[in-house]
Amino acid sequence: MSNQRSVLRAVRAAAATGIVACLSVLTLPASPAHGAPEPFSLFADSTTPAVANWEDPAAIELGVKFQSDVDGTVSAVRFYKGNKNTGTHTGSLWTAGGDLITTATFTNETEAGWQTVTFDDPVEILADTTYVASYHTSVGFYSVTLDAFANGLSSGPLHVPGNGAGFLYGAGGFPSNASPHNYFVDVVFHKKKKPEPTPTQPAPSASASETAAPTASATVPPGNGGGGGLPVTGVNAPSLAGAGLVLAAIGGLLAWRHRRRTTRFVA
Repeated sequence: MSNQRSVLRAVRAAAATGIVACLSVLTLPASPAHGAPEPFSLFADSTTPAVANWEDPAAIELGVKFQSDVDGTVSAVRFYKGNKNTGTHTGSLWTAGGDLITTATFTNETEAGWQTVTFDDPVEILADTTYVASYHTSVGFYSVTLDAFANGLSSGPLHVPGNGAGFLYGAGGFPSNASPHNYFVDVVFHKKKKPEPTPTQPAPSASASETAAPTASATVPPGNGGGGGLPVTGVNAPSLAGAGLVLAAIGGLLAWRHRRRTTRFVA
């Protein structure tokens, strides 16, 4: 009886192993989309200014010059505010020469911290080209860290040149006055999405079509692997699923034969 129980436990273990292997294929994480763009900004959400409310109660436009190493799009403008920087704020994107590209009004602002306005349409920008992002406050009391841009700043593909901040007092406009101070103006940037590689099928030659039906062939994109391996995990899904099915089948067969033998023994 002890031997029979040992055999039955081994059979059940084999079947369970096969089922787990099959289920693991179904629950493998999906690989990320090819060339999916990532959002980048000059500052992290945890970055805060040295002075949250600078004692300057005047209407002013504050900006930052920036470049990107790659083509992409700017989808939003951000700025950091203290609790005294109240009222309505607008965010804008400009060319380096002062031409307005787009603007939008901030809504649903919090009392303090980072605020974001998303443009109706993302703005395409070119690599190694200077642009200016800005926001306007009608009450002043802007946030600042002095001399933070004296030598510029780099964050991922984004770069701010030395003395790359700008300001303009008044009702709004291009912040043309250069400054080394960081007024905590930022952008949300996405790299340009790379096109998906498409499989190609060569046309059969005339001689080949006369003698035999052409065999279709396709170029497999790099990284996909002809054996079906997943880019993220490196697991060969078809092989793993097949092994799992075989183990499950063997376990089921052994269990059936064991039950038949057990029944004859009891009888």
